[in-house]
Amino acid sequence: MGSRFRASSEAGMTFNTPAIVVPSMRSVKPETAGRPYDQIRQVPARATTAILLSVTLVAACQPSSSSSRQTPTPTATAVMTCPARAASPGGQVMLSGLASPDDLAFDAEGRLLFGDIKNGTVSRLSSTGVVEQVGTGLQVPEGIVARPDGRLLVAEQGRNRIVLLDPSNQAVTLWRTFANRTGKEGIDGIGLDPLSDEVIVPDSPNGILWRVSPDGATARRIGAGMTRPVGTVVDQQEAVVVADEGGSVWKFSAPFQQRRIARLPTPDDVVVDHGGNLFINTLGDGSIHMIDPAGHQSVVLRGLQSPQGLALDGADNIVYTDTGGSIGRLARTFFLDRPVVTKSGQGLVVICPALRRAGGYTDPLELSVVPSTGVTVVSLVQPSGDQSGQVEVRRAAGAAAFVDLRLRAGLLEIRQRVPLP
Repeated sequence: MGSRFRASSEAGMTFNTPAIVVPSMRSVKPETAGRPYDQIRQVPARATTAILLSVTLVAACQPSSSSSRQTPTPTATAVMTCPARAASPGGQVMLSGLASPDDLAFDAEGRLLFGDIKNGTVSRLSSTGVVEQVGTGLQVPEGIVARPDGRLLVAEQGRNRIVLLDPSNQAVTLWRTFANRTGKEGIDGIGLDPLSDEVIVPDSPNGILWRVSPDGATARRIGAGMTRPVGTVVDQQEAVVVADEGGSVWKFSAPFQQRRIARLPTPDDVVVDHGGNLFINTLGDGSIHMIDPAGHQSVVLRGLQSPQGLALDGADNIVYTDTGGSIGRLARTFFLDRPVVTKSGQGLVVICPALRRAGGYTDPLELSVVPSTGVTVVSLVQPSGDQSGQVEVRRAAGAAAFVDLRLRAGLLEIRQRVPLP
């Protein structure tokens, strides 16, 4: 992790140079030829130096004229040293000083979303490390589902309902209300079926499982008989997996066809990675457990106070909340820390990424730039060995004030939005 910074929007809140990531879809395919950035020549360091030396020698041999002063065409600068480092082992704090963070999600742009049940807010962590409140006045905000249009579905446990939150203006509209005559706490986590866009709702106080249409208008009951279902995910076989605080993890292969796949101490949430591994945070032992596709169980992280939220970024790194007031990350593959950005003159900007690899992860990585209007890639050096690679761009007048980097290894992909000076 890099140095600590104080967030400007929450008093007493600090964060450790967070990586900004985008979850990749299961249908991600290799890039095809013809994209604009496929035509970018990737220049190794020695070649770049040789090119610059040649240009310098040729220019020195040309006659000069004081009467015709012309601005020279910007050229690629020499490759900087952009070292990659190993990610710190174990769980590392990304953000601290929070009141009571709970459930997590990532939006379509890879920004981390989190609810705070004490403050009644939903916030997101921006690409520059600033915590922005995108929703207020909620009564115990729990589960979050990000919609493709940028709006968020948020479960309000205090009102036993789900609302639609628009982060652009913080407008809140009712999506669906659920009955609760039990006197128990209301609904908790919610999940999304990415194929049908239906929302899976564990009806926590009633021990029921619902599949709800994307507009919230209709709901079908697909399971019952659980103690307190509080988290859910749809796995790669389209089965619905449910974390039940009663000590069980259930799998529904079809409506009302359920089987217990694990007994764990007070499961709270469940997520699935690209390899089909399930991860469950457990309040009873302050741990995060993994169940592989063959059903074998292991513990990947211990020693948490009370892990309440769980999410995976696009590279399958684990992000979790702890009611000690922090959000942490367990690196499993790779991520991008805060880059070094240098303005080199005449509209040129050099970006030195900060690649961090989990211990033992050595897969080759591909670095690219997402095309944006008015921003041209001058040179791009791929990560290799102990180097993070490098990107140099030319920003035209009036162009976007940022560039999106993309780092990929097979189906794993993260993006980082880098502000340009």
